[in-house]
Amino acid sequence: MLKLIICVLFVLLQTLSCSQLCQYTLKYSICAHHLANETETNCDERKLELSVSDEENNLLVVIEKLGHDGSNGLTVKLSKDEGWSLSTNKDLSESWKDLVRGIIRVFRPELLPPPSHGQCQRKHNDNRENEIISFSELCLKTSATENIYHIHKIERDVFEKRSEGKLEEMTAHEKFSHYSNFNQQIGETVNLNIHLKRTECKEQKLENIEFTEVGDLSIITSGITKDDESTKADNVEKILKEKNPLKLIKRIRPVLKSMSEEEISKLLKNHRRSSKFVYILEACGSLGLYTIHKQIFKTLLPSEKNTPLLEKYLISLSFAGEFDEEIFVHLKSIVENAKDLNQLQETSLYCICMQQRKKNSMETEEQIDKLVKLSGGLNCRTEECRRKLLFCLSAFKTDKYQTTVLDIMKDEKESKISREISAAVLDSQQYAHSLNNQEIWNLIATGSNLKNELFNKILDLVDFSSISKYQLLNLVKNSENSERTAYLVQKILSHTYLFDLDYNVKSYASQGESVYMYSPQELDPSGQVLGSFSFSSTMNSAALSRTTFSLKLRDLVGHNKELLSIRSFIGGISGMVGTPDPDDDPDTNAKIHISILGLPLRPLVLFTSMADLIDLYWSGAGQDKTTLLQGSLTLEDKYTETETLLGLRIVTKSNLALHLHSEGQGGISIWTSTGNGNLNTAISLAGESDLQVPGTELRVSSSIQLNTGVSADAVVAAGSSVSACTVMALQDLSVGLAVTVAGTEGKHEIMQDLRFPGMTFNLGTKINQICNQLL
Repeated sequence: MLKLIICVLFVLLQTLSCSQLCQYTLKYSICAHHLANETETNCDERKLELSVSDEENNLLVVIEKLGHDGSNGLTVKLSKDEGWSLSTNKDLSESWKDLVRGIIRVFRPELLPPPSHGQCQRKHNDNRENEIISFSELCLKTSATENIYHIHKIERDVFEKRSEGKLEEMTAHEKFSHYSNFNQQIGETVNLNIHLKRTECKEQKLENIEFTEVGDLSIITSGITKDDESTKADNVEKILKEKNPLKLIKRIRPVLKSMSEEEISKLLKNHRRSSKFVYILEACGSLGLYTIHKQIFKTLLPSEKNTPLLEKYLISLSFAGEFDEEIFVHLKSIVENAKDLNQLQETSLYCICMQQRKKNSMETEEQIDKLVKLSGGLNCRTEECRRKLLFCLSAFKTDKYQTTVLDIMKDEKESKISREISAAVLDSQQYAHSLNNQEIWNLIATGSNLKNELFNKILDLVDFSSISKYQLLNLVKNSENSERTAYLVQKILSHTYLFDLDYNVKSYASQGESVYMYSPQELDPSGQVLGSFSFSSTMNSAALSRTTFSLKLRDLVGHNKELLSIRSFIGGISGMVGTPDPDDDPDTNAKIHISILGLPLRPLVLFTSMADLIDLYWSGAGQDKTTLLQGSLTLEDKYTETETLLGLRIVTKSNLALHLHSEGQGGISIWTSTGNGNLNTAISLAGESDLQVPGTELRVSSSIQLNTGVSADAVVAAGSSVSACTVMALQDLSVGLAVTVAGTEGKHEIMQDLRFPGMTFNLGTKINQICNQLL
């Protein structure tokens, strides 16, 4: 009897130690390639055998033969007590963590849902009756504040079939793309295909396994995101021998970041007189670190002499990916207290405004109000105060004060420059979607008392696609100002097709000297990216009073961005070439407003009186090439980790830098009554991108180099009337692309060098006729 009882207990104990183990085969392949045409694709394929016990409060997974060498894998137990705790039979490396995270997600998606990235949209196609779960998902991470950057995109299709709540089969396709916002072919992509299938389930006694508790589930729910510290600190002197400023700045940035304050101080002092010092300053600014910032202002004490160098640093700082709070406090004190250093004060303000737009939305309202007060406040009505306020709001990119900006533009008591700047700010992308187009049109249609300069600026706010042909024709025929009519018709013909065959309307375009030219160009094979170049000049009483040069971009996600604008304001010369305009400035003057990638720069004053202009003429200084803008900007420097469904991580690193050099010269001949001038802007863009999948041999790296330029040449001749010829040209565009794709099958390299011929822009029939006479 006793023997029988012992046997029964033995059988019961055996039963209690048994569990249902299901065998699964997991196959997955991961492939990577560059998005440029004709690039190789490398893949890594794996097959795993899993034994899984899936109970309500426990999940046991035995991963067999994980490695290519046939080595045994590990056993993982997930059990629920107060929370979900994780135990394993061996230490977890980072790659093991990734795989465990993915497998737990497959069997328990409620504990680890699919990772999201940016803005996600999901579409379900489930059949609950047959225990089928199916969905498609699209995640997109973009930026409205950055001008040129890399978009992250994830596309998923997942299908799951269960039986009595237990996973029976799963297939999934996941595609990760990392590409430029202005060309979808400049980037990399990773494709992950997963197939999991259950082969059999049976009751099986579990072997005794010694588990080590790792911790709760959170220990494997997030990866390690860190800056790229792999770059070794090269010798600074060796780096400074680099002739290409973009390469120099890229190489020296990680070195500067690793330096102590004492080392930074020594570096700045040793190279203070070096020709490469300005590149060190720009590299320091691109990092946005207070430890470096302190040493910059200790080495270059604020003064009129040091202001140009400090401005170089501050402009670069405006685009830094990081921006320590202590820097904001210090620059705020400069804006508030450095009254005798107006130029440094104004540049510091715009740097703060540019950086504060990156703050999260909870801080936005408070920060806007602080910046408005910092720029002089709403009640300060001087032209300088208004300019600072409007430029700051433009850099901050907020529509909170849209009504205020609109009121300044409409208020006849405001200075004409303030009203024109208001219109230019409203024309920027942050207001485009919310302006009342009919209100703007009514202001133009009834604004016979508007000066030509303001009229043309307001006209830039009109969406011509929403204005009827009748309204346009009525405005053209009722206008009594030939300059205004000529500009209006050129604008209409550039943006609509309503009057392409109406030669009567077209004839109005040549009735004045004012010029408007707009040239759009598709920059991406998809047709979604549109780059545009525009140039305009405004005449007033036979005198040139305004010019505007602008480069804009509509990127792949529909964000409109102004890359570069150069606006000139000329006053006080109408009486020299014709009938004086009573509203013209009393003194001869000229200044230039430049905005680069959304950052307004303080005005560049050319001359403020006739005496200044005469001195400029007799000195011959204007005949020498003068730099209007020169500098290097780090636009992107990012390290990111993106998790896939299976836990595998995709590591991307990207950096992008821009170098601009804009210079001009001019001359006047009192003997021939002619003047000439030219403006040349050279543009260089260099970037590198790298994509890796840790745990595999997959890697895609690329570099791109782009060089081009824009030039403007003008000749003015005075006689019985004033004739002005302007020639605008785009220089040759050269593009160099180098791609390396590596994987289990080896390494593939592709080099592409493309050159696109430049072009001269057609500024209209009348300009062409004048140029034929003067050139």
